[in-house]
Formats: sequence, C-alpha cells, structure tokens
Amino acid sequence: SVPVTLFRASEKALRGLDGLQNGWRQFALGGFEVLEIDGDHGNILNEPNVRQLAATLRAKLDEAQSPRDFSRYSPEDRAGALSSP
Repeated sequence: SVPVTLFRASEKALRGLDGLQNGWRQFALGGFEVLEIDGDHGNILNEPNVRQLAATLRAKLDEAQSPRDFSRYSPEDRAGALSSP
C-alpha cells in the first residue's frame, strides 16, 4: 500500500465536508496526509490559489517519481510499484 495525499481548500465553505479525512482514510492503507491549499472549494482552481495547488501537486509528483526504498512494502506492492510508469 502507498500513501494517499488529499488536497483540499483551507476555507471550509461546504459544511458537510468538515471531517479531516473526508472519508478517504478507509482507502489509505499505506498512510494518509492532508495538504491544504489557500481558498475555498469554489476558487481553489482560480488565480492565485491555483499556483499554490500546482506547485504543491508538482512537488508531490516529483517526490513520487524519485527513487524509493521499497523494503517497507509487501512483495505484491513492490511488484506493482516497480511495474508502474
């Protein structure tokens, strides 16, 4: 299992989604992190907030592409991770 990263708006305009994990933790067997981006649900993809989202997403993608220590993963996870692009 690999970690799940949830990007979410820092302003909680939608009151039904106040939970930190928003229901995602159940799918995050390899760990879970929440990264908050300035703005609310309606403007997180608008300037200037989208720049922060893009930079944070790029950093997470770069991290995922870097060589990893697969020793902590099960043999099945290692095989899947090594075969994925």
